[in-house]
Amino acid sequence: MSAYRELSPDDLERVRRMAGATALRDCRPITAGIENSNWFVTLEHDGREHAFVLTLVEAVTPEELPFFIALTDTLAEADLPVPMALRLADGARQFQLHDRPALLVPRLPGTHVDRPSSGACRAVGAMLAQLHDAARRCPLGREQPDHRWWPTAFAYVAPHLPRDAHDELAAALLAGSRTFAACHLLPHGLVHGDLFRDNVLVQHDEVTGVLDFFHATHDLLAWDIAIALNDWAVIDGTPRAELAQAFIDGYQTVRTLSAAEQAALPALRRAAAARFWLSRLVAAEKQAGMDGAVQRKDPAEMRALLRALSGG
Repeated sequence: MSAYRELSPDDLERVRRMAGATALRDCRPITAGIENSNWFVTLEHDGREHAFVLTLVEAVTPEELPFFIALTDTLAEADLPVPMALRLADGARQFQLHDRPALLVPRLPGTHVDRPSSGACRAVGAMLAQLHDAARRCPLGREQPDHRWWPTAFAYVAPHLPRDAHDELAAALLAGSRTFAACHLLPHGLVHGDLFRDNVLVQHDEVTGVLDFFHATHDLLAWDIAIALNDWAVIDGTPRAELAQAFIDGYQTVRTLSAAEQAALPALRRAAAARFWLSRLVAAEKQAGMDGAVQRKDPAEMRALLRALSGG
């Protein structure tokens, strides 16, 4: 959620008008995250100030936005702490700013966790299971399983990789594709797809916000768990079994994992580490030469995690 662009006074006036606000009191860029452009915005309505997040959607096409709006509406209606897109003055849920679709969503309380506790992992695990359950009621779908884009992405970064990294990543992605083929009968559903710590807000080991659904799609439910475990159950690059167990225990307070799903998790975690090593390499290539204020996530961290999960 980085601010790749600057907003002019005319842009801010358009935001105020679209929101039907009497005044726009503050606008500050958000530098966390790596895909969309975001700002903290304070709008005044009838003498009261309200905090929002303004997002210029860079990561998906305008045609895909109705799905993401429908999904977050469905989850919020199930009383999950998910920000719904504001209904604007003209009744729409999105508007154009620059050449991109824009959304305004309420700013939720809580902070991002730097070092997860067992309590936080348990709470996030339970929240993910609730999300999987509630998402079944979403009226729209999205069929873009994660592993389908790996070959294209690998072809993009391969010419820039040293031989050892090229061969290691290629082998890991091939193993991941085989894992998906072997797991095709496991439960599927709508998944978040990017439940890292920077997409969750927490207060006192309680989840107060789940953010950034732009990777959501129909995929293996256990894949979503594996992605989350690779951030929530890792401290200083080292996988922590007690945190992974706390996360899974929390998840199973809502939905019981089958024996086959639990058996698949180690291989899915290795595939997830390879996938995020790949996506960070892609981001690094695309962001080369950009302003240093844009946050970059280190691909080497996921390479090291892949090795740790592989026993290396």
